[in-house]
Amino acid sequence: MSKDYAAHGIQLQRGDGATPTENFVSMAHIGDVVGPALALDTVETTHHGSTAKEFVPTIEDGGEVTLPINWDPAEATHKNSAGGFMYDLKNKVKSNWRIAFPTVGNDYVAFAAYVVGFEPEGPVAGKLTAKVKLRVTGPVTPNQ
Repeated sequence: MSKDYAAHGIQLQRGDGATPTENFVSMAHIGDVVGPALALDTVETTHHGSTAKEFVPTIEDGGEVTLPINWDPAEATHKNSAGGFMYDLKNKVKSNWRIAFPTVGNDYVAFAAYVVGFEPEGPVAGKLTAKVKLRVTGPVTPNQ
């Protein structure tokens, strides 16, 4: 029998790079988290004796993680200073990330990524937001 879990309470956490124990900080004011978009690349191996196209798997691609934030330009995890989305983008910082799920057992997926997109929006009759995009580099690892 399967269980259903509410997504409310997911946290996107950025590692500080410390060794031997890395500390993770939750990024503030995040919205709907999409990704990582796992895919498995393949290469075609069809030959003259094949009766249909044939493929073999090659390498995993972690894809991207996208999310909106309620942008606070003064928030440390948003601004252009160490540990902020804008800083990581402008300085090409590769960080360790986790998406922590609000389930029993402290479940999460871990990956390294670069912040490759930060798109602020300020509608006249709306709130200040930004769209953030992370590009995964290397494997995506669940903690289970």
